[in-house]
Amino acid sequence: MNYKRIWIDIRDEHELAENHIIAPNDDTLVMNIPSRNIFANVDWIKSVQAKGIKVTLICRSANRSQMVKQLYFANDENIASLEGGINNPIIKMKHFSGSLGLQQILQLVFALILTCILLASFYMNILHLRYVIIGIIFFIIYQVVSKSCLIGKYVSMKAIPR
Repeated sequence: MNYKRIWIDIRDEHELAENHIIAPNDDTLVMNIPSRNIFANVDWIKSVQAKGIKVTLICRSANRSQMVKQLYFANDENIASLEGGINNPIIKMKHFSGSLGLQQILQLVFALILTCILLASFYMNILHLRYVIIGIIFFIIYQVVSKSCLIGKYVSMKAIPR
């Protein structure tokens, strides 16, 4: 099928777990490329817009999409940042409640593995290891509940290679 528009949702996976953008019609393709991965897709996005397909970058509030637009596509007229992000009236959403994204699932699996190591440490009587693992488990649980990634907060978009 030939699309006239492509909406690229640059939100992270944990944001997508809560709600998905629904295409307004059959002429629009909605896809997810997290903002941290745009650098690896710049050539593809430029090739799509070179075919006359309008590309719109969408995030939660339009801050990230404007930053990505300026960083990678400042001179491309067929690539735009959607004003207002997902709160723009043209955006229709499908909401999910209580679902977890891939990041949260991986964090829970890692916490489960650490819990098994913690239980094994009781048989080996390694006291210091227990405290370290308990701290790591609580930290992971905090990140799952807050739906955040500590490392992601400190990695600058400018640190990502082009």
